[in-house]
Amino acid sequence: MKMLCLALTTALFLPLSATAGTQLERIAANWKAWADGAGIKTSTISVTKGGKIVMSEGLNTDAQTVMGFASLSKAITAVCTKHAVDAGLISYSNTVGSLLGDTVTIAPKNADITVAQLISHGSGLAPDATQRAMMKWVGGETIQHHAATQTALGRVAQNAKRDAYAYNNENYAILGRMIEVATGQSYESYCAKAVLLPHGITTANLTSIYGPFAAWGGWSMTADDYNRFLIGNFGPNTQLGTAPTQFPSTALNPKVNYGMGVSWRTFNKGYNYWHFGLLCFGRKNSGGSFFAYYEGKMSVVVTHDKCLDWDQMRALDTAMVKGVFNR
Repeated sequence: MKMLCLALTTALFLPLSATAGTQLERIAANWKAWADGAGIKTSTISVTKGGKIVMSEGLNTDAQTVMGFASLSKAITAVCTKHAVDAGLISYSNTVGSLLGDTVTIAPKNADITVAQLISHGSGLAPDATQRAMMKWVGGETIQHHAATQTALGRVAQNAKRDAYAYNNENYAILGRMIEVATGQSYESYCAKAVLLPHGITTANLTSIYGPFAAWGGWSMTADDYNRFLIGNFGPNTQLGTAPTQFPSTALNPKVNYGMGVSWRTFNKGYNYWHFGLLCFGRKNSGGSFFAYYEGKMSVVVTHDKCLDWDQMRALDTAMVKGVFNR
């Protein structure tokens, strides 16, 4: 699973276009041109403006096709963790030793890793053992939170530094296991009830070929439903959408942070949020996704069916910025 949260390289310093029709036509044209250039056969796109879905299209498929969201699943896990924190079941300062010590064998130096460090990829855990393990887990019926957690926390030597950003699926596998232990429910059941169903999301599931990756990459749904998740949890009237600095984050660079399952940066008087997802398992089982939420005013969600390289993913970012900002 080749996945990192990619810092937006294009400039986001222009006001949003006032002409919605022209703007949507640009976005659609840029999306189709990008897909053609990347050799993508199947893709969907969803666009919101002012908190409402204003465009849904499918390329060689219906716009409401359920697609895998790969690492965009991490935002769902982070918001689900926040729900458990708000419910008093977990705190960001809880350690893996205190929450999971009775369920897995933890190397002593790993016992004091906190929820906050996991959620911001600042745990110091590395290397990411899921990258190889997913090859045998893909298409299975068992969620692999426990196995990934045991491998990560049982590892005596770690290759990353605490409180320094190091993207690792294991962090979110551990969060998924914590949710299961703290709530006494399955990860899928608790998170669906906590952060998906309240926003009218009905197509989300872990039953696709990527289901075993659950908390770090297993969710599937329509692009419209992922946009509903974004509006409900990162929109301008939400805690995460208005004050990401109040939640655990790790700096990628002086301008970009990673926290609560997304990359974010300040913009004007608000914030921009984004993330890429990618799963690469051969011709039939590869695909990915992308979202960007600009200023709390407009969001774009794209899914596709191909293992992309970094240039192709950057090209998608650029295509959407040009469509939204008329650059």
